[in-house]
Amino acid sequence: MSSIIIDDQTLKELLKEALIEVLQKRPDVLRDVLAEVMEDIGLAQAIREGLEVRAEKGVPLEDSAGRLNG
Repeated sequence: MSSIIIDDQTLKELLKEALIEVLQKRPDVLRDVLAEVMEDIGLAQAIREGLEVRAEKGVPLEDSAGRLNG
């Protein structure tokens, strides 16, 4: 098997061209990725807020986890 050696700049350009091509041919991919990112950010924010409220009320994390588990 032969090896191909590509310098960093060439690799960067190839990846950039490939990404541009995907986005031009499949704009739905970018939309789906952005939707996933926004959902993840929202979930992370909700978790942070829940932890803050739990801490303010003095509820141990174990109590919260126990209720979730059954």
